[in-house]
Amino acid sequence: MEALFNEATRVGVDPTTVAELRRRVAAAPRGRFRLCLHGGPEAPIHEMLIVLSRGSYIRPHRHPPGKVETYLILEGVLDLYFFDAAGRPDGRIPLSSFTAGGTFIYRTAEPVWHMPMAASADVVYYEVFTGPFCKDADVEYAPWSPAEDDKRGARAFLERDRKSTRLN
Repeated sequence: MEALFNEATRVGVDPTTVAELRRRVAAAPRGRFRLCLHGGPEAPIHEMLIVLSRGSYIRPHRHPPGKVETYLILEGVLDLYFFDAAGRPDGRIPLSSFTAGGTFIYRTAEPVWHMPMAASADVVYYEVFTGPFCKDADVEYAPWSPAEDDKRGARAFLERDRKSTRLN
């Protein structure tokens, strides 16, 4: 399991919490770990503190109309890649913390193909997603992208997109 689930009605997050997530991400098979601040899949708002390490592959995906997704960067740099319907790279937004001076919040309410990727050694970010959450209905994986368990295909896919002139 690459997540901790909050069971309290009130929760605080401090540097010790982030340090614990970083410790856990070091042992996580997919290079990521999250603290879910919401009570469960049925919650109307899903709030997560996520640590994502460089090289972790989150398969390109999109969410259905009516679902809103927001990223707020706390530490590090997150590159958010976009793709057209055929899987061609269609842009990149680098996100970093407020103190770094760049874009630190990104929000979308449209079903756009996207892939978050750590551009620093790791990135710590807060993600908000419209609930309730049902993975089969709320996450559509891009058919032109390698599955997350296809390590060789994922590496080749990530390298292709890093080198693409359309993403720089």
